[in-house]
Amino acid sequence: MIEDWKSIQGPKGPYQISNQLSFTPNKTKWTAAKAKEYYLSKKDNLSKVEGVYERVRISFEDFAGGKYSMAILPAEDPDEYLIIYLSGARNDQDWKAGELKGRIQKTATANFFTVEWIGRDKSVYDDVYANLDSSGIVFYSSGISAISYQFMKVFPVQK
Repeated sequence: MIEDWKSIQGPKGPYQISNQLSFTPNKTKWTAAKAKEYYLSKKDNLSKVEGVYERVRISFEDFAGGKYSMAILPAEDPDEYLIIYLSGARNDQDWKAGELKGRIQKTATANFFTVEWIGRDKSVYDDVYANLDSSGIVFYSSGISAISYQFMKVFPVQK
């Protein structure tokens, strides 16, 4: 029994990345280059919410989170937009540019949206909302995992 215990407690072998758990990717057809090409080709007909956004980290405590860059693009449903991850996740082995980060649905209230948000661990949160204003877009939830993320629009540049 002692020998069995020693074999269980013995030294671990070398780390192998193939043994690491990984999340299923949510790939889309979008890349940063394709998104920017789309915005430039439709620049006179973009909705106010469409564009590339970068997360604004408000406080020192917020620096633990990633400095996300994402694109908001139209979905097939005219009342919906796709949130496409571009860069900035702390766990960047789990997130690749072009993956779906969420969906935004229009509501009857101007500049206010319901959101299906895909968290850093790829869990889906449907108790998220977004508000679009002159400083960008804010995603927030008071659900099980409270969030408040401020993003500023960085593309296309306002003239």
